[in-house]
Amino acid sequence: MFCPIADLDFGLQKTGTRCAALCSSSTTCKGFFYHKQDKICKGAQDMIFNSDGCQIMAGTSFYQNTAVTTTTSTTPTTTTTSITTAATISGQYGNICASESDCTMAYSKCLDGLCSCVAGYRYQSSTGLCVADCGNYGSTYIEYRVMRLTANTIIQADENKSLTFCQDACAAEPTCRGFNFGYPTNRCVLEYGTPLTHPSAFNAKTDFSYFSRNCE
Repeated sequence: MFCPIADLDFGLQKTGTRCAALCSSSTTCKGFFYHKQDKICKGAQDMIFNSDGCQIMAGTSFYQNTAVTTTTSTTPTTTTTSITTAATISGQYGNICASESDCTMAYSKCLDGLCSCVAGYRYQSSTGLCVADCGNYGSTYIEYRVMRLTANTIIQADENKSLTFCQDACAAEPTCRGFNFGYPTNRCVLEYGTPLTHPSAFNAKTDFSYFSRNCE
């Protein structure tokens, strides 16, 4: 979600922690929007009490003195949605973190400045937990940089494919639990195994990322 009041453009930031630091350093910033996948960071000069006129963008989180929860759509669109405010629960999925101790939920870790799930577990939005398996798998992923899984390959060494293609291909395959993406050659390799079922096959690999598929 992005709103008209998000008029402080902090550009693209690698982590939510960096985005938070830029907001904190601004005397007019009351909160900020951060899109983890696209790294978009925008500050807001006013508090948000409703989502009227806001643009819904899946994967965006808003941080201020209270946590804002909105319904989202898979495609960016301008609409009016219901909005609720509640006290921020620290240490949960998507919260800003500086170390592992900042993430208190089970099977969580601090990943790229945000609380996420340890490799092999996946986020279940209906419960807010990191779980080992899903009843239904979705089309969002957790990226583990400079890591690769080599176990139970479904599609091998498909090169010159975009990251979006690889995400969509995994989402369309019921047995896909994640994929490797090699950045130099745009190599896409879908995997049925997981770092939890095959821990010895999950290893550091330069220029690769492993994407773990979340629950629906």
